[in-house]
Amino acid sequence: MKTTTLKNALIAASLAFSPVLAGHALAQDHAAQAEHHHGRCGQQQAMEQLAKRNPQAVVDMQTLQDEVLEVMQARRARSAAQNGNARQGGAGGPDPDSVIYIPTVVHVVYNTPAQNISTAQVRSQIRVLNEDYAKLNVDFGDARSEFRAVAGAANIQFCLAEWDPDGNATDGIVRVETTEASFDNTDSPAGWDNVKNDNTNGSTGWPRNQYLNIWVCNLEDGGGILGYAYPPGGSSALDGVVISYRYFGDEGTASPPYNLGRTTTHEVGHWLGLRHTWGDGGCGVDDGFDDTPDSDGPNYGCPNPFSAVSCGTDDMFENYMDYTDDRCMVMFSAEQAEFMRDIIIRNGRTQLLSSERCYFNTSIADPGADDQDGIRLWPNPASGQQVQWGLEAASTKDGMLTVYDAMGRLVHSRQLAVGFQNGTLSLDGFAEGVYTVVLESGSTLRQHRLVVVAR
Repeated sequence: MKTTTLKNALIAASLAFSPVLAGHALAQDHAAQAEHHHGRCGQQQAMEQLAKRNPQAVVDMQTLQDEVLEVMQARRARSAAQNGNARQGGAGGPDPDSVIYIPTVVHVVYNTPAQNISTAQVRSQIRVLNEDYAKLNVDFGDARSEFRAVAGAANIQFCLAEWDPDGNATDGIVRVETTEASFDNTDSPAGWDNVKNDNTNGSTGWPRNQYLNIWVCNLEDGGGILGYAYPPGGSSALDGVVISYRYFGDEGTASPPYNLGRTTTHEVGHWLGLRHTWGDGGCGVDDGFDDTPDSDGPNYGCPNPFSAVSCGTDDMFENYMDYTDDRCMVMFSAEQAEFMRDIIIRNGRTQLLSSERCYFNTSIADPGADDQDGIRLWPNPASGQQVQWGLEAASTKDGMLTVYDAMGRLVHSRQLAVGFQNGTLSLDGFAEGVYTVVLESGSTLRQHRLVVVAR
């Protein structure tokens, strides 16, 4: 790791007005491979504008990242001393196998009907995030074997908020019509950040100690920017993730080659403190993680594995924190996953652990009132050997109970005799994760989400 080098370089750069762009010139050879591709991530530009307004904020963000990296490094050194080798794989930090739930609000700020994306499109992005951050994405197997071996599951899940800051029920989506045709990265006064405030024709974020705020809007596309996010440690008013409506989720307005929701996966990685895999510099600058090879710049498109080499090693272009097309970024490394958990558990975003803005973060055994589909399912989240289910009335026909995992795979199925109204579901063989329980009877179909947590 080169955390000290990174810290000194970035502090000096921020005071000289270019906080994380110092390595941009070093990455030109890589960028030249695909001039027609988008720049993809706007974090560097956003940080440049922030450094003009508040250079100390950039220093504070960097200091927090380095503190968490030092905690990780010290823990791994202790593990190596005790066990003879550094711990490999999985997510680190306290109780690494538990699931962390982050209540999320999506602000859809639109100027045209097309920009007012559907609820289904919003939910598709939440599903993609949950798959990617749990290493449950179907395309993980596309990663080269050398990198699959060092991949990690952060065990972080995102749930659309069920209560707003005033305690009112919500679907976790805020829709605001704006007079702005697009939001661009100008100097006046906050550029893209105008989308984050009612007073600048955007939508004011909800408290960051209770929610992850995601803004979906029309980002000015001249620079090829798909989204951006600030790392932890900055202003609460700016905290969150911004994504162009053209690259959010995996349906609706999502446009190839960025139509699988990986832009948001990438930007949420920044929101949780990750740097780009090339450390925003060249071969002499590191992203802080030993299991992501050094690189001299971003990769674009879907590279030829035999030619994606820099700094004397294969580039991990499969990593969500590179710039490749959505279908080619499929993993976080184990140390990246460990770091994201640490920055939540130890510093930066700890208050989210106690946010009860979606019921996954509560100790409620029974979520209470029936869902719109008429099913009750309890306890939920479930940590025992079984859950109970119940309907508002007995069925008049035979039925079928089926359960699907987060990737849509059938994991349980059984027939139900006429007159069924309640029963139990064994969780034997169910791994941690989010499932969909489906009850069918005649033309009636009801479904309910089920969350299985550590037992």
